[in-house]
Amino acid sequence: MSPTRSRVIVRLDVEEARVVESVGLARHFRNVYVAPREPRADAFGDAWDGRDQHVLGAFGEYVLAKVTGLHWPMVVENPWRLAGDVGRVQVRTRSRRDGYAYVRYRAVPTTAYVHVARLGPLAYEVLGWLLGEDAMQPRYAYKPADARDAAWRIPTSDLYHLDELPRIEAAA
Repeated sequence: MSPTRSRVIVRLDVEEARVVESVGLARHFRNVYVAPREPRADAFGDAWDGRDQHVLGAFGEYVLAKVTGLHWPMVVENPWRLAGDVGRVQVRTRSRRDGYAYVRYRAVPTTAYVHVARLGPLAYEVLGWLLGEDAMQPRYAYKPADARDAAWRIPTSDLYHLDELPRIEAAA
């Protein structure tokens, strides 16, 4: 893999943030009230309702769409019917930058996964991307004792730079 060298930092204005947060909250509302699932607990045993994750995910998707010019459908209903979160790409957003990107074991080998980290309330960094099959290597296998799902943990230095993403999008 080609290492990620230059940083891609995206700063949002307050109006952008307001729209994106409303999409995340609408997804959360649907998940809790329209199509509820079994309650889950976080690593500390507290109830986990997904509100922050829905909002954070919406921000990551918007950031990628803003940087690449790809279409972000802002879907609340039936998101699994889409080819991807943004275009044909799946977006994984973290609340912090810790040097790793995570891909769950149920990843699709031929799908591109873009990793975004929140740097502050209105600042995000696109860390890079990789295909699901790139992540599926024994050296990246990861399952901490408190995790609900096993995953692959990839050092962000092993991600492709965002500049290489359009060839994947055009080929799909």
